[in-house]
Amino acid sequence: MKTKSNVWIVLQNRNFLFLWLARSISRLGDGIHEIALAWLVLQLTGSALDIGITMMVSALPHVLFGLFVGVFIDKFDRKALMILADVWRCLVILAIPLLFWFNLLEPGVIYIIAFLTTLGEVIAEPTRKAVIPNVVGIEHLDTANSLDQISTSLSSLFGLFLGGGVVALIGAANSLYLDSISFGLSAILICAVSLQGTNPIRRKVILTDTLVKLGEGIRYVMQRHVLSRLIVLLLAVNFLGTPLFILIPYYVNQVLKASSIIYGAMMTSILIGMLVGSIYVGTIKLPRGKAIAFSTLGIGVATLLFTSAYAVTSTFVEDIGLAVIMFQLVCLVGWGFGNAVGNVHLLSFLQSTVPDDKRGRIMSVTQVGAMTAMPLAYGLTGFLVESIGFLPVFCAVGVGTLGCGAWFAHNMREVELEKPLKRIVQNASILLVNNLPSFRQEVHEMIQAVPWASIVAEAKSGQEAIELVKRLHPDVVLMDIVMPGMSGIEATRRIKEIAPQTKVIAITAYDNAEFPKQSIEAGADLFIKKEELDAETLRECLEKLRMDE
Repeated sequence: MKTKSNVWIVLQNRNFLFLWLARSISRLGDGIHEIALAWLVLQLTGSALDIGITMMVSALPHVLFGLFVGVFIDKFDRKALMILADVWRCLVILAIPLLFWFNLLEPGVIYIIAFLTTLGEVIAEPTRKAVIPNVVGIEHLDTANSLDQISTSLSSLFGLFLGGGVVALIGAANSLYLDSISFGLSAILICAVSLQGTNPIRRKVILTDTLVKLGEGIRYVMQRHVLSRLIVLLLAVNFLGTPLFILIPYYVNQVLKASSIIYGAMMTSILIGMLVGSIYVGTIKLPRGKAIAFSTLGIGVATLLFTSAYAVTSTFVEDIGLAVIMFQLVCLVGWGFGNAVGNVHLLSFLQSTVPDDKRGRIMSVTQVGAMTAMPLAYGLTGFLVESIGFLPVFCAVGVGTLGCGAWFAHNMREVELEKPLKRIVQNASILLVNNLPSFRQEVHEMIQAVPWASIVAEAKSGQEAIELVKRLHPDVVLMDIVMPGMSGIEATRRIKEIAPQTKVIAITAYDNAEFPKQSIEAGADLFIKKEELDAETLRECLEKLRMDE
């Protein structure tokens, strides 16, 4: 009953529902895209190397721009970024069928379009992952990520299923019209989403500031060994898992000499496994470390069983029968199951332990870490398949993935010991209390450094602050101690009596040794001298109050 309730609560969240539907529709188009693009390249060239180059070029934007994108995600309106990314992909993908119509489509043109398409994904994916905690709250993260994974799996499942038939019916190039339309619909749905706590910071972004923020995100990862280990695991598993998306179409087209329908069935099997895995994660609570480790081991086992089925059968008979293909489909279901379980737990771990003002950068750092190995893996796989055949490459992938799972199983205790944030603040409301207009203006400028916080009201006296707290119930009060009339210390005492959940930061410009003690005794949560107050100090104080909740 509890799980059903959580699912229903999350789906009743209008903003999450629109994000969920937008993602589902775009992934439906991507499923068709995945079949159509690989088949189109094979029709034009018949080469696994060319598929590898296409995939390699597709992955390059993650490596080249992924880290910098994280800084912009933490600075600007995340809703606008998602809309722009979808509109961009809609237009870029539309170019493929149009160029094909005019007989202008060449492999080199496909490489360029693949690169440009991924630019949109580099922005959209970490942005979407960063906003989910703002939309549903930390208590519903597992359910929301499970639903997100389920919709992704279902949409891709139908997309891949339709892709094989659509490609056979209207051709690979024309099938991409559907993918373009899906991104247009996704952009329209995101327009209806209302996101709080993701307000844009209206200041000029310069290179120095971008590099500083990027450095903060990288240092945050390096200082937390558990994040570093997870990124290493992602890099290794992606390097080993990437070849599958070259090996499978090559195996179907060049080895089995089968149609795109078989290719669609194999990719559909992976999505069925991901769907089942997503449902499993959403209904059964598992320790995150064990879930990530054992799912990686399961992916390795599934890969080796798929390979062994062909290797053993082809030794005795020339043609691979239906029974072998069915067994391989089951193996791919297992591969998808392990992938989904690992992904959901990894994503929920990051979302629940990384502060909101760093989440965009950490998501990008994680994504770049995961994607860095992919261009090399795509290019190397195409070369090795052409040189030594697909079977040895498939075997190496399975053995390597098993090794990764064993390594992480040895280190998974770090994940189990990591404590999540107690609460994700969607938009921290601040009441600013000070009788000096110049100081209030300075604080307004400082608060720009905290994208999840905003000043909702100002008070010029202690009495006015008390009345505003009664009416607005702010999360935090920035309280000046020395003001005309009622002092900030007395105002703090009364505010804590009527709203004990409200946090108070006491501020003063006076060098009085008694002020800190008197402020804390009155109920203030933190004390700062005005001379020490700057944007970074204010952000750290607000972050500390959020972590202490």
